[in-house]
Amino acid sequence: ISLRFDSSKDLRQWNPQWDEFETVVTKIVSDFTSTRAAQEAMVTGDEVFAHAIYFLRDALIFREFSEAIQDADVGRMWLVYDCWVFMMRGAGCHNYGNEILEMKASFTHIFPPLLREIIERTWLVNRWGKKGRSIPTDLYLEHNNGFLKNMFTAAGSNASMEYIQNKSSACVEILRSLSHDVATYFQVTDPHRSHRDVNIEGDLEALLIDLKEQNVHSCKGERRVPPPRIKRRRGTRQVRKTKVTSGVHDVLTQGRKALSSGGLFAKWLARTLDDDADNENDGIMDETLDTGTAFDAPDGTMDVDAEDDAEYDPVEETDQDDRQDV
Repeated sequence: ISLRFDSSKDLRQWNPQWDEFETVVTKIVSDFTSTRAAQEAMVTGDEVFAHAIYFLRDALIFREFSEAIQDADVGRMWLVYDCWVFMMRGAGCHNYGNEILEMKASFTHIFPPLLREIIERTWLVNRWGKKGRSIPTDLYLEHNNGFLKNMFTAAGSNASMEYIQNKSSACVEILRSLSHDVATYFQVTDPHRSHRDVNIEGDLEALLIDLKEQNVHSCKGERRVPPPRIKRRRGTRQVRKTKVTSGVHDVLTQGRKALSSGGLFAKWLARTLDDDADNENDGIMDETLDTGTAFDAPDGTMDVDAEDDAEYDPVEETDQDDRQDV
């Protein structure tokens, strides 16, 4: 749309200089992924275009979080959490929003410095020792648990959870490595190895055609998105305070208003924090929630110093060191 190409195939013939490329990217971000652009679309009456912009903005925030995990960049993760505090509240997921607030408040007012450092160093794990291969620690534990469950599926006394915990779970890394080595030696397909991504070019091309035909990413004016139907629970007579006229909602802005203007954050903070933490601060509350840790720095990348995993196969791995962030 920005380059006025007839199809996505024309992009293959586009060979811009860096200044031109940066200008186009900046325009795309400003016109199709910003809150300002969505609000302008709502003013013109094109709710379809505004809804698409909000989706792209929220999807990019999620993608930023995913790549920050892979790069072990806890500073970028912490910035995304700042957005999710409001977005969870605006979407009605109050429990998730409270969990993030609890984590931030604990880092600021409750956790001692040693506990903060322990959490920083154990939040992510890179078992391959490769850049861009970090995963959350709980996901790493689930991988190990899944391997143990698959390994001890046979019936009998040796298949009990007590046996697995006492005899095998402590050496799960060795068991996984040994299983892969045996499968490789006998040239047997290892079901636990990662597979290549499925080719999505066909689905992507069909999606682009449909988006173009429906003019989803073009401002046409007077296109409405009806609000969803709310099923009333049995035995309740709760009525909305305000009538909802549109199905488009900016969860980021609405969540920020609820926490700041609505006073929800002050109520949550007073209810959550311990009296001891308040006394330690001598009544002074840090409203910025700065933790004084690596999470406050957007460039706070954690070092990757682990050794290569024994079952890592370099043939199946794509070179991720050449990736460039735009």
